[in-house]
Amino acid sequence: MESVFSEIFSFRVPGGEVFMQRRFELSPDWAGGLKSLPIVSDRSTSDTLFVLPADAMLLFRAGALTLPAGGTYSVQFHGSGKYFDTPAEALAYMAERWPVPFSLWRQKLDAGENVLQQSQRRAAAFAEGFPSLTSFNEALASQIGA
Repeated sequence: MESVFSEIFSFRVPGGEVFMQRRFELSPDWAGGLKSLPIVSDRSTSDTLFVLPADAMLLFRAGALTLPAGGTYSVQFHGSGKYFDTPAEALAYMAERWPVPFSLWRQKLDAGENVLQQSQRRAAAFAEGFPSLTSFNEALASQIGA
C-alpha cells in the first residue's frame, strides 16, 4: 500500500531537522489513483509523497486516504524514521532523543507561538510541484457518481 505523509511540525536540531508526520495510505477503493490527489513527491526525501494537513483531512473524509492499522505517526530525521501508534509515543521519543531542542520547541508552543508550521524544505516542495485540485474533483465526482 502506498504511504502518503502529512507534516505536523518540525524543529531544528544539531545536524538537521526533525519532522513529526502523520502517515496515511491510499484507499484501495479510491478510483482516482494517486495522480488525482493533491500530493507532492519530495525529492529531498527519496520522493516521499506529502500532502498538506488540510488536504489530508479532506482526502481522508472523501475516502481517498485511510489510516494504516499501526504506525500512523512518524518521527523523521535524515531520511530514517521511527513509527508510533500514538502522538504521545512520538512526542515522548522526541523529548528523550533531542531533549534540549524539543524543550525549546515546547516552550514556544506553551508561549502561544505557531510552531505547527511546515518546514521550509516541505514548503519548497509544495511550491515547486503542487498539482491543481481539478483532477481530484473529477475523480471525486466519478467516485460518488456525480
